[in-house]
Amino acid sequence: MLLSICMMVADPPHRVAAALAPVRHLADEIIIAVDARVPAADLADYQALCDRLLRIEFASYERHLAWLHAQCKGEWIMPLEGDEVPSAAFARRLRRIIDRRDVRQVWASRQWIWPTPDRVLDVQPWVNDQVVKLLRNDGGVRIEGVQHLHAQFERPCEYLEEPIYHLELVTSDLDARRAKVVRYEVASPHQSAPGGGRLNDATYLPEQRPSPKLRAVAAEDVAGIKAALAPARDRPASAPLATLPPLVTRAEMDRLWEGRSVPETAYAARIVPLEEDAPFLPGELRGLRVRVHNDGTERWPWGLEQRPMIRLGHRWLRPDGTLVDDITRRTPFPRAVEPGDDVVVPLEAIAPDEPGEYVLEIDVVHEYVRWFDCTARVRCVVGQPAGLEPSGARLRPSPSRNGGPPRPTRIPRLIHRIWLGGAAMPEEHVRYGETFAEHHPDWEMRLWTDADLPSLGIGERELSLTRWHSETSDLVRYAVLARHGGVYVDTDVECLRPLDPLLRGVDAFAGLETPGRLGTAILGARPGHRLFTRAAAEARQTVGLGLHSVDATGPYFLSLLAEQEPDGLTLFEPELFYPYLWDERERAAGPFPGSSVVHHWATGAVKAHTIPA
Repeated sequence: MLLSICMMVADPPHRVAAALAPVRHLADEIIIAVDARVPAADLADYQALCDRLLRIEFASYERHLAWLHAQCKGEWIMPLEGDEVPSAAFARRLRRIIDRRDVRQVWASRQWIWPTPDRVLDVQPWVNDQVVKLLRNDGGVRIEGVQHLHAQFERPCEYLEEPIYHLELVTSDLDARRAKVVRYEVASPHQSAPGGGRLNDATYLPEQRPSPKLRAVAAEDVAGIKAALAPARDRPASAPLATLPPLVTRAEMDRLWEGRSVPETAYAARIVPLEEDAPFLPGELRGLRVRVHNDGTERWPWGLEQRPMIRLGHRWLRPDGTLVDDITRRTPFPRAVEPGDDVVVPLEAIAPDEPGEYVLEIDVVHEYVRWFDCTARVRCVVGQPAGLEPSGARLRPSPSRNGGPPRPTRIPRLIHRIWLGGAAMPEEHVRYGETFAEHHPDWEMRLWTDADLPSLGIGERELSLTRWHSETSDLVRYAVLARHGGVYVDTDVECLRPLDPLLRGVDAFAGLETPGRLGTAILGARPGHRLFTRAAAEARQTVGLGLHSVDATGPYFLSLLAEQEPDGLTLFEPELFYPYLWDERERAAGPFPGSSVVHHWATGAVKAHTIPA
């Protein structure tokens, strides 16, 4: 089935017929739940309008709505009230929209008829009344069962301009509406209406507004509205039904109402851990699979917001049974769990910070009421697994090479800089380049630009993947160092003293920005060094990945390779090249007594590449 239309009514049959008339030809099933207090003589007329007729012990619309939706078998559910009439335009749009797969809900514009069948109120709060009139029947919709709240809003959704007309202001007289205002106000007090006033006064008593703005109803809809508002005519008595439709009790419907009370018979469950021994890192959050059987009489909801608030909980215990304080978490069930059913749940557990042996005690909890006392226990070892490197910082500064015989310099005396995009280099960056020339008079200085990209094998494919100049610059720096060797420096790096003493006996080098992560603002290597040969090749595969350039091709990328290729790589302390970080600009003026160069953290320009001929 594609579309189920469901109604919960006590309205006269002719009005229900008028409500269904514009859309009934689109429905695969129509379900009508009738207040059991309606005259039995009307039941045959209701039966003629639907595929399934039920009588209910009615309490309130919202209280029974989740149950009503559960009766539907269609892929879409369209809840329709007995005092609503869909417009012809809505029906035409509905025909197209029920074939779509890109939305979960459709919200309609509900327009309030007043004071005559051919006029609607065209001012706040009535003009902006949006109600959900189509929703996916996939078990993922929450209905809180609270006054005025129907299905919980979900995206992706669609808002329609085509209206559904609401008749309540003309089907109920002033006294009835004033009584309703009092009932609604005491149930949900102090709500303000869009445009001002109390919500219930403003909505149900348009007589209080002096000459509210009105708009004409579409001509093609007037006849249907008049038919719904017409008095019940004398008609031949319908043949009584041979048997009354089944009576659905309030208790049966309340099984799906979030506001229901939970009896003691609900608190029964079995928990079966699917992992006997569970290793955790200190402070790690991860899922631990368990199978939970519902041996009670209540349906457990999915999610953390639904009521009754029954979830999976846990507590950490020490081996002696004492409780580890302040480490607790709730895990929602992934779907509703009916009595007698079971479900596998990845329990979300946060391990204690201190390494050691622990016991994870798992139980079902009804929040603010009680634990189920059906505990299962899992032995857990918290600590770093043997043989695995820690997940955090791994890179460390290289040991000092002070002392010993003089060592030859293996890195060519060549300083590379890169400037891409065609804009003029800022004077400050030009001056930073001059500081390298001043301290390295015997070194060659080389500036690489967009014109050099083809010679480095950086073509259309690579440029189409780069998002900023910094990513293209990463590709260039690795290729240049792999082919030519030398020292690469960003244009915002200032030289304070010669690099020659640092580089004696060094095959390749980088500086640590922070503990465990190297920077890429200054790098150096002999030609063909394995780290930069790999970086030049693999950066072309990672460029454009993830959210950030620093991860895709920058410092994090190169740090990962350096962890795998530590041979021949010298790592210098942060103070040597990165004496302050990007968020410490107040330190940019120095002094920097322990630094050879200083990275000044200029913001890179956005991408604007052209591919040289």
